[in-house]
Amino acid sequence: MVAEALSREEKERFLRALEEDRSFRYAVMGLLGFKEVLERISRIEERIVKIEERIIKLEERQQKLEERQQRLEERFAKLEERFAKLEERQQKLEERLEKLDRTVVVIAHRFGVLSES
Repeated sequence: MVAEALSREEKERFLRALEEDRSFRYAVMGLLGFKEVLERISRIEERIVKIEERIIKLEERQQKLEERQQRLEERFAKLEERFAKLEERQQKLEERLEKLDRTVVVIAHRFGVLSES
């Protein structure tokens, strides 16, 4: 059986000293490496703050892109409407041109223009 390093009374004195003696507590913390741990935590916190700032900037950029996309979609819808109107006008013009062609042919027959060739 392994003998305990500290007796029960020594452990109680040690814990009481940690609670009551700040310099002793800091000395023990230093031996345990708490300063390094705290410094690492501080560096991690700084990195988290920077990451949060980057996230905020990315969210702002995303919002602007969404707004821009919305405007583009609206413009595209308007262009589609205009294109549909142009197609309709073109169809009407083609119909009128065909009608005009038929009229010219009828008039040409009437005056014998086509029969003379």
